[in-house]
Amino acid sequence: METIEGLKRQIDSTKELSSVVRTMKALSAASIRQYEEAVESLDQYSRTIELGFQIVLKNLNSTVQVNSDKKEGRIAAVIFGSDQGMCGQFNDIITEFALEKLEKNFAKGSSFDLWIVGERLLGPIFQAGLKARHYYPVPSSVEAITDRVQELLLDLEKIRKEENLQEIYLFYNIVTGSNYYRQHYLKLWPVDTNWMEGLQKKPWPARTVPTASMDYHRLFSVLTRKYLFISLYRALAESLAAENAARLVTMETAQKNIEEKEEELESRYNRLRQTAITSELLDIVSGFVALEEEES
Repeated sequence: METIEGLKRQIDSTKELSSVVRTMKALSAASIRQYEEAVESLDQYSRTIELGFQIVLKNLNSTVQVNSDKKEGRIAAVIFGSDQGMCGQFNDIITEFALEKLEKNFAKGSSFDLWIVGERLLGPIFQAGLKARHYYPVPSSVEAITDRVQELLLDLEKIRKEENLQEIYLFYNIVTGSNYYRQHYLKLWPVDTNWMEGLQKKPWPARTVPTASMDYHRLFSVLTRKYLFISLYRALAESLAAENAARLVTMETAQKNIEEKEEELESRYNRLRQTAITSELLDIVSGFVALEEEES
């Protein structure tokens, strides 16, 4: 039987849960902005690398060859998810998106290795009948992103040299505004030759194209490594921002449900309390009437 004391305990627990959810919402909102600022901080650096490529390509004075043929070979698919829960279908959606792209859009006869960033991705991958070749935990802060990116780059470069690794793709979620997110993928390797061809043809913003003392082929290699680092860093930071956006939406839904539950509990509590008060008053009146009857 429902009691006033029991309902009071439920109301107190609901209020405590609501406080936790509000705290998580605040943390998620702050984290979104933190990771978005990390992405924005790359813009100027990316622009510098792009100008460097432009200088090298113009001084090499050779046409960039565009090869659109898909070669058979191994493909590395790096999928970014989360280590923590309470972010809805964040991991399931990016897994489904990545596997669909891999199965439909790439060369027939190619095989792919899954490189997973985020423990929560292992479940959806296993359910799809696949397994991850490599697994990495998600960085817990902006400061930790650099170390994880460098680890990924070293491992990818080692596999690329030792095995017949033709292409590397990144699959991750990105924030689209109003705390929503969508799926995105990027060809990390080989570097997009269409993009480079566009840089080579693009007019230089000044009258004279700068030169460099370093050998241009060596400089091209250095710039390529910088480009790969930036691309991986951006993907991981944007995925972390999207994860917190997904968690914020989940917390907003949870808070709404908690508020509705709290309102329902308080309504039941007030009704039960009013019933108890009414019953006590009736007992008092009945006792008073009985006392008067005895005295008369």
